[in-house]
Amino acid sequence: MRRNILRIKADREAIFLERKNKFLASVKIGNAIELAHIHDSGRLADILYPGNKVLLKRAENEKRKTAWDIIAGWTGYWTLANSGFHGEIAHNILKIKFPGYEIKAEKKHGSSRIDFLLEGKNRIWIEVKGCTMLSGRAATFPDAPTERGRKHVEELLKIVEQGGNAAMLFLIFRKEAECFVPNKDIDTNFSEIFWKAIKKGVKFYGEKLSYDGENIYWDEGIEMC
Repeated sequence: MRRNILRIKADREAIFLERKNKFLASVKIGNAIELAHIHDSGRLADILYPGNKVLLKRAENEKRKTAWDIIAGWTGYWTLANSGFHGEIAHNILKIKFPGYEIKAEKKHGSSRIDFLLEGKNRIWIEVKGCTMLSGRAATFPDAPTERGRKHVEELLKIVEQGGNAAMLFLIFRKEAECFVPNKDIDTNFSEIFWKAIKKGVKFYGEKLSYDGENIYWDEGIEMC
């Protein structure tokens, strides 16, 4: 059943011009060229490219260097391109998937900080990843090498090996996706630890979401390819 999971109302549409660095872009709003913040460490190469349409949200802090945040890019529909909302989206999904559990965010385990710890009839550690890249009909992650992501999965693997419960939650923002697979072409190390973790008992949750410029909808779950 489709659910409205979070309201994120965009303020303006613009044209993406250039990615100046990892977190800064220039965009064209009407006839004006402005700077906008990219709140996502991925490459987003098929979303943030010169000439593509993007949605912006005005920054709440008026003293900030950039007046705008990039929220989404056009891929035939609006695709969320801002990882700053992943935590709230995931929290809202987990409340529904795990009723009766207390959800604690950003809890440390070993040398890593895991996104969520669920406490109820048992304890479940959950790490969240956002997925905006496609390979054919498969959603795939990552779209850039991620040492940090690999370490998170290693920590989940340790939890399971020590008798605990752990899961990876992938937020998938591409409508065409029919299944999920780790991107071994981009990051072989992440792919290897992903499959090792799955084999040892780390759970996988793939949740497909869509965005209409105003609301995020939780559409359905998908499996691994």
